[in-house]
Amino acid sequence: MIIDKDFLSDLRRNAYIECTENYLAHDNVVGIFGDELPEEIFYGCGLIPVPLEGVDSHIFRFGKQDEGKDLCDVIKSTLIYLTTQKCPILYSCKTYVTENKCQLLYNTLKENTEKPVIIYENEKQLKQALCKIYNTQYSENKTQKAKNDLDCIKNILTEIELYSDLNTEEVFLLTFYSKYMTDLPMRKKYFKSLKQKINFRNEKKKIQKISALCPRGNYKSVCSGINSNSARLYRSWDNSDYGYANCIFNFKNEKNYEEENKNASF
Repeated sequence: MIIDKDFLSDLRRNAYIECTENYLAHDNVVGIFGDELPEEIFYGCGLIPVPLEGVDSHIFRFGKQDEGKDLCDVIKSTLIYLTTQKCPILYSCKTYVTENKCQLLYNTLKENTEKPVIIYENEKQLKQALCKIYNTQYSENKTQKAKNDLDCIKNILTEIELYSDLNTEEVFLLTFYSKYMTDLPMRKKYFKSLKQKINFRNEKKKIQKISALCPRGNYKSVCSGINSNSARLYRSWDNSDYGYANCIFNFKNEKNYEEENKNASF
């Protein structure tokens, strides 16, 4: 087996320890929501970005009565993890940064924490806000080094998407769960090593694009209905193929957090 799916899905759990250690030693963890944020800017500010959204329904039983009842599973899970302080990632973050996409998530975070919550506007605004909150100095050299690493990873991922026979779930985990690998040089090393083990086609594949709203928590159920190794699952916003009940965006098919995720540990 080239791709260890258990290893990739466990990266979030492993990030609990790393975030806690960085919180105690440096207090330099940032929770991020959105996969188009410029990760290199966070590293350039001497910080560690980690995806913040809750990805399972296990936490629902610990919420207050009717807590998050009118929210999608993504926001509900994130909210209850936040209010119960049962997620080391959320707890370790000094601030949260979201893409300028889901206003409801931003409002929910803002209303339930005293920590700063930032909507990303542009790189200059992000640099200034982060350096002020964390009392750090922005480094162009650190940013460029991080960007080089991220570009290398992105190029390998693109090659995997278009020229490999890895299945939908494997490519999804590589793309979305590798972001929990907070040590960026180690992430790059992992992908470079992985590239040597994969047999690539000579010709580009014809890709079937499947879109989903915030799919880190429902990717298994989405991928279970896909039988093609040419299908690729992408995150999107409006008019997605898959989404959640109570989502503020439009979608075609409903896929909520399922029982299989209730066994997830904190």
